[in-house]
Order: sequence, then C-alpha cells, then structure tokens
Amino acid sequence: MKQAKREARESLISRRDELLRAQEAFNEASARLIRLDRQEESVVERGRDMVRRGLDSLDELERVEAEESAAVEAVPPVGVVEEEVDWAAMLGEPLDPALFGGTPAEAAGTSGGA
Repeated sequence: MKQAKREARESLISRRDELLRAQEAFNEASARLIRLDRQEESVVERGRDMVRRGLDSLDELERVEAEESAAVEAVPPVGVVEEEVDWAAMLGEPLDPALFGGTPAEAAGTSGGA
C-alpha cells in the first residue's frame, strides 16, 4: 500500500511539474502574440499616418514627427501664473465685496456697527 501511495504521489508531482511547464510555455506564447498584435497595429497606424501626410516612407514620417516634436518642445508654456494677481490694481478700482458675498460696508472698511 505504501508503495502505491508513493508512486501515486510521484506521478502527481511529475504531472504538476509538466502542467507548470506547459502553463509557462502558454504564457510566453500568449505574451508574444500580444506583442506582435501591438506591433502590427502600430505599423498599420503609422502607415495610415504616412499616407495621410502624403509621405513616401516611414523614415520620412519619423523625420517629420521629430521636427514636430522639437517645435512643440521649443514653445514656452502658456498660462502659468507664478504670482498672486492684484485684480484691484489691474481694474483700477476696488472690488465690491458684495460680488463675493460680502457687504458694501466691508468694501469701505467699516463694520456697520458703532
């Protein structure tokens, strides 16, 4: 009986190892197929872009894209404010706090009390 259990256990371990190797091979093949699909999609998209731009080769497309990228990087950022804006000075008159939920008395610097 012990011999039969030992053989069954060894067989189970052997089959498990085979299954793990098969799973690893499957995972590698699956990953390779996914990579190839992505590469194919990229080539097709770049080909479309090349035709849309009227270019004759992928080398020409890469040159044009490099030029465009360099042009974009050369443009300084727009709309970056590094200081607090003094709107009253820009508008030439004090802002009415009532516009923001305050009262005209607050704009005049009085509290409305005694």
